[in-house]
Amino acid sequence: MEKADIMAIGTLLKFIIGLAGIVLTLVFIIMGIVRKDNSKLKKGGLIFLGTWVILIVLGTLEFLILK
Repeated sequence: MEKADIMAIGTLLKFIIGLAGIVLTLVFIIMGIVRKDNSKLKKGGLIFLGTWVILIVLGTLEFLILK
């Protein structure tokens, strides 16, 4: 595999993970606000944080692989 292929796959993977994380975060936050359920709000926050951690780790791995 060439570097361009690895970058394309990495970018697509990060985009899909980021999009799924944003959608799930919004769903849980909206459900938590509507139902006044703090556990849903916390779950939405954890998903948001987890999404960013995963994206940072994948970006770092991609950088180290392509270095």
